[in-house]
Amino acid sequence: MMRFNLGLSGGQVTPGQAKRAFTIILIVTLLNNLFFAEPSSQCAQTLSQGYGQCSALSLILYILSTLWTIYIFFLIIMTRMFIRRRYRIKTECCGELEDCALTVCCTCCTISQMARHTADYKKECGSFCTNTGLPHDSPSLV
Repeated sequence: MMRFNLGLSGGQVTPGQAKRAFTIILIVTLLNNLFFAEPSSQCAQTLSQGYGQCSALSLILYILSTLWTIYIFFLIIMTRMFIRRRYRIKTECCGELEDCALTVCCTCCTISQMARHTADYKKECGSFCTNTGLPHDSPSLV
């Protein structure tokens, strides 16, 4: 998302807004994984086995965690659609439904494919702790 200045809704925004969006997504994801994961997974297990009840807090955390996961899928789908439109990449069979299906069925593969389409890793090495995952002196894609 940072490589294309995409915001919280998946649309193009200013670089400052894209950085804020990334920061918000990172913080909420970390909070979700650190604090919501255990109570929500216990609640999910209790509900799936069909017995017992979750505490109100566990149920709320379970719902919030599920909604956050759906939102992350939405962002990945929107980013993939943006990349396909930008580089005029055609779908194989199903249009935007293909983006949805691939994201849900194999999220890691979808993210890897987007990374390969948006940077030439033979020329530029990936880099941690940068805004785009590429070295600071890499040419801008936007």
